[in-house]
Amino acid sequence: KHQCHQGRVASLHQEGIDVIEPTELSGNIKGRENIYHHLAMMIKNATESVHLVSTKEGIQRKYEALGELLTQAKKKGLALTFTVPKGVNEKTLKELQRLGTVHFSAAPCRMCIVDTTELLFMLHHDAEVHPNYDSAIWLNTPYLSQAMNNLLEQ
Repeated sequence: KHQCHQGRVASLHQEGIDVIEPTELSGNIKGRENIYHHLAMMIKNATESVHLVSTKEGIQRKYEALGELLTQAKKKGLALTFTVPKGVNEKTLKELQRLGTVHFSAAPCRMCIVDTTELLFMLHHDAEVHPNYDSAIWLNTPYLSQAMNNLLEQ
């Protein structure tokens, strides 16, 4: 037991550890406009994938606000996935299918997973909250992001 502990300490001294500030792990975002700004930043910084999950009305708004960024992400070779309820505006649905893979879900949910490392999830149904009072939690956590992505793709 004592040798194992010494081995880990020696390993830390040789390899070092990444010091992560708590502000780099999570954040609380208030107001829909601020949420969309954060989504835009996440999409711009993505290197592998973007998975957007939204309501019928929400995906329409997100496509109008972020469509150009999503198109650029596709051109960069990112895998784009959208999980939405049935009944999405037909024109928007065709644009989403042009950009990536579309899955349908009956559960109303609003989130974005980027590179299976970052997760942004909204705390309210968009029909039940004024845009100024909408809020979201951002987490930089590969463990939870990967788990949520796996659940969505089942």
